[in-house]
Order: sequence, then structure tokens, then C-alpha cells
Amino acid sequence: MASLKIQDGEAITFITSEDVTAGVVTLLSGGLFVSPHRDAVAGDEVVGEAVGVYAVPSDALTWTPGQAVYFNASTKRATQTAGSNTRMGVCWNGESTVVAAGDPVLVKINV
Repeated sequence: MASLKIQDGEAITFITSEDVTAGVVTLLSGGLFVSPHRDAVAGDEVVGEAVGVYAVPSDALTWTPGQAVYFNASTKRATQTAGSNTRMGVCWNGESTVVAAGDPVLVKINV
């Protein structure tokens, strides 16, 4: 059977397992990160972008372009610690950058 292209794969429709906010990167249960198009409550169907670069609140760290970024689900922040955290993508800052706790790091998601 031939494989047929269905879409470009930039967005996905999903059912939320928790309340989500438009534009705030969210981790889906399968490990995919998305940016919802609209606010939604748990159980709603919503479309989210699965590609792109997003400003994500970070732990206090120095970030280097291309460095692996992980998501700490407890703090809802980007971190450099793999451990039990989920890989989010790579740092997309244009140069090495010192980030204060809670300030954003640019992350290209799902790479």
C-alpha cells in the first residue's frame, strides 16, 4: 500500500487532558509539545502548532545555541537536566545567553 501525504504536520488536533492557554507550549501525553491556538479546558478539542520557536520560561542557566532543552513538568520551565524530564527541543538563542529564573529561553520544539 502506498503512503499518502495527509498534511504538512505543522499542527495537530488533540483533546486536552488539562486546561491550556493559547500560545503557551504544552506537553501532550505522548511527548509531543504543542502551542494551542486557543484557550481550552480539560476535555476540549483544540488545534496546536507542533513546530516553531517559542519563548519558554527557564531555570536560571546559561544557554548555548543548539543545546538540548528539557521540560520540567513540575516547574513548567525549560531546563538542561535530562533525568525524568522530557526533551523539548533545542536552544534557539542566537548566542550564549545567561537567563534568570523564570525568564525565557528560545526553544525550537520537537527537534
